[in-house]
Amino acid sequence: MTIKRYLDDRALNGVVEVTAVIPGDRPIVRCNETWFHAQGGGQKADRGTLAAIPVLDVRHAPDGAVDHIVAVSDGLEVGGRYAFAVDEEWRVLNSKFHTAAHLLVSVCESMFPSVSVIAGHQWPGEARVDFVGEAVEEIIERSDQLEQVIRDEIRRDLPVTFVGDPYVSRACQIGGYAPIACSGTHALSTGELGQFRIRSAKLKRGQLRLGYEITAA
Repeated sequence: MTIKRYLDDRALNGVVEVTAVIPGDRPIVRCNETWFHAQGGGQKADRGTLAAIPVLDVRHAPDGAVDHIVAVSDGLEVGGRYAFAVDEEWRVLNSKFHTAAHLLVSVCESMFPSVSVIAGHQWPGEARVDFVGEAVEEIIERSDQLEQVIRDEIRRDLPVTFVGDPYVSRACQIGGYAPIACSGTHALSTGELGQFRIRSAKLKRGQLRLGYEITAA
């Protein structure tokens, strides 16, 4: 099992101990703990380096471990301790898109209490959130107003905090909005998100998909 330190620690570099090395076309390295966010919850995986070797992808393994897919595993040994570095620019970008999704959900559910979120996908360039509920058509009609409220909340620079046990009941809270269960990474405040816009609003079989974009703050 890997301790997922990114759940309660924003560090982007340090030292970890290797617990397994699995060779192959896509070599896998497992560590006793990790600060690399593993892909999931709609958010892309972190990338960076481990012992100066590129970490190309990070995934959850069935046994509770975290798989670091590396370019090569040569020189890495079980029990060895190696320096790691998470790609800061990539982390910040994906954290902002994730926070923007939470803000979109919070504002949308506040303005339209009859709707609820059912899915999210925060990949840059294709970010979206899916909703169901009685007011989905009204959301489309009032999408300009929704977008403006979100922009106003960004300008207010609301704090982004976490509540609950980070390894058991972690939830992300933006300002005074209700906490949302989450195991991803986030911006420190909404003011970091930059310009927000709703890219698209599509309704299919009663399900609303809102596509969104953000630009650098």
